Amino acid sequence: MRSEREWAGLELGEMLERLRAERPIVLGIVPGGVPVAAAVAQALGVPLEVLIVRKLVAAGEPREILGAVAEDGSTVLLDDSRARDPEVRDLCIRAGRGCKGLVDLYRGGRSLASLSARTVILVDDTIATGATAGAGIALLRKTGAAKVVVAVPCALAPAVEKLRQQADELVTLEIAIPGEAQHYRYARFDPLTHEQVLASLHRSGRALHSGRRITSGVEDDPAEDLPRSAPRPGGGGAALPTPPAIGRRQRRRARSGP
Repeated sequence: MRSEREWAGLELGEMLERLRAERPIVLGIVPGGVPVAAAVAQALGVPLEVLIVRKLVAAGEPREILGAVAEDGSTVLLDDSRARDPEVRDLCIRAGRGCKGLVDLYRGGRSLASLSARTVILVDDTIATGATAGAGIALLRKTGAAKVVVAVPCALAPAVEKLRQQADELVTLEIAIPGEAQHYRYARFDPLTHEQVLASLHRSGRALHSGRRITSGVEDDPAEDLPRSAPRPGGGGAALPTPPAIGRRQRRRARSGP
């Protein structure tokens, strides 16, 4: 049975069918973007790769996102004035270490596949601030990718406007208005475990790398924001609460260039 993320990926695949002739490569941002990307890659019959990007989260404020760091060190801060802030610099260092641990886990320590002169479809499950996708785009520009297409089931409108200026194209199934949770499209938006993400790679049959086997040492992995096992009903704060409906919803399919 397909997950909601996978069904959303199939819908995106239909919208991206026109790119099939360009023989793109699909990159899923770990964790939530991987099952979406796996379905996109299946729909288009193209290779699937994983991209590691870590969010920078304010100490003691898990919902306050300061920016993001990609696996090559590409960094996006939502407030550039904090670039010299010791706390932020420390967070960047820790995020870089976390990226390395996830590269080891999901690609066996191998570098990204060659993306030079390729069309790349960068996929996540939602976009709120645009920092994660922005760091991913910055990395892809350094690789020499010919075209960068961001694809996501649902995104907040301000982030869409920002990413339009950074990517060659942005494709989304729905755009949420400010004040509305960016994941409202999903009936459930549970966090994913390492096992679930790796299973998506294995099931897809399109992955260039399928990761390494989970061992008892995974608790020491730097990606501390992924739960060890699937959330249980009533199991505390592992699963995000269902967001309340706030205001009216702006639902539209969008395909946007710069």
